[in-house]
Amino acid sequence: QVTTIEANRERIRLARENITRAEADKIVQVIEGEAPGALSTLKGPYDFIFVDILRGADDPDFAPRILATCVPLLAPGGFLAVDNVLAGGRVVGKSTAPDIIGLQRLTNDAMNHPDLETMIVPLRDGILVSRKK
Repeated sequence: QVTTIEANRERIRLARENITRAEADKIVQVIEGEAPGALSTLKGPYDFIFVDILRGADDPDFAPRILATCVPLLAPGGFLAVDNVLAGGRVVGKSTAPDIIGLQRLTNDAMNHPDLETMIVPLRDGILVSRKK
């Protein structure tokens, strides 16, 4: 079972077209809405969660809040992958940009979370990978 969350109407339309064309309607669910609200409606447990919405966030609390919402949804042994955590190297050092502050906080929270084993894979713009204990 695959669950995807999308707020952009055009992407939702394209996703549904492709899902239907692939005859995957029975295994892929598209949830329309913003991630924080939509995530709070899910029950889990999930074996894998992929997050790709954090760059450009205008709230420094957004990224840490997404992490805090995702961890309880993960099954033991499940993986969380967060894309773009290196932000073109902007996460190193001081920044006043809300998205960069949020990414720094998310990374710190994941690295210090008692239920997670976390590493950053420096591919392209960086992927944080956490395994729930």
